[in-house]
Amino acid sequence: MQITINVNINTMRSECEKCKNQRSQLQQVMKRIHDVMRVLSLVKWISPASRALWAKFSLLYMQIEEALRIVDDYISKLEFAMQQYLEVDRKIEDRVGGLRTDIFGV
Repeated sequence: MQITINVNINTMRSECEKCKNQRSQLQQVMKRIHDVMRVLSLVKWISPASRALWAKFSLLYMQIEEALRIVDDYISKLEFAMQQYLEVDRKIEDRVGGLRTDIFGV
């Protein structure tokens, strides 16, 4: 059994950039929400309910930070895979370029 994997570096690069952009947007939104929630819980609205809301939000925020770390790992692995494919492609081109073309004396 033989399996062929078709790799399109441009597609990989594009998907990697999309992941980076979406990750960045999510991180910015979560940071803004975090800042607002922290201010609300400390200054504007002090009560047992606000402390409970802050505790729940903090847990959610930590979960999202973990998800962002997973996305970072995915992006890193995708970039590594791209580098490896590009290196293999370059080596193949070098070897093909070194092949004789005058096999029949032409």
